Order: sequence, then C-alpha cells, then structure tokens
Amino acid sequence: MFEPQKVNIELQKVNIEPQKVNDEPQKVNIELQKVNIEPQKVNDELQKVNDEPQKVNFELQKVNFELQKVNDELQKVNFEALRSDTYGKLRRSHFKTNH
Repeated sequence: MFEPQKVNIELQKVNIEPQKVNDEPQKVNIELQKVNIEPQKVNDELQKVNDEPQKVNFELQKVNFELQKVNDELQKVNFEALRSDTYGKLRRSHFKTNH
C-alpha cells in the first residue's frame, strides 16, 4: 500500500514538469508584449514632438496675419499723411503764387 502512494507522488512530480514547460511560452509572450509596448510609447512621444512644430507654425501664421493687418493700416495712414502733406504743399504753393 505504501508503494503505490510513492509512485503516485512521483507521477505528480513528473506531471508538474510538462506544466512548467507549458507555462514558459506564456511567460515569454508576456515579456514580448512588454517589449512591444515600449516602441509604441516612443512612437507616441515622437508624434507629440512632431505635432509641436505644426502648432507653432499655426500660431506664427496667426501672428503673421495680424501683422499683415497692422501693416495694411499703417500703409493707409502713411498714404493719408502723404496725401495730406502733398495737398498742404499744393495749397501753400498756390497761396504763395496767388497772393
């Protein structure tokens, strides 16, 4: 009676080994998944870095547009000043010749 119990215990030990071997690919798979996640994280960070110049460019375009509007206004003011100055010179010149 004692002998079959020993045999049974030995058989259980032998049965555990294939289970350990079966578990190994699963462990390797888990490690590979962890390794695969890293490039994705790096890729996500690179995408953020890549998006940044586009955001800056968009902001610069808005600033450029505003500067263009200011430039247009300055040109109008300058034109008015020149026209006013020219008109003033013409009036003074007319006033000097006629009076």
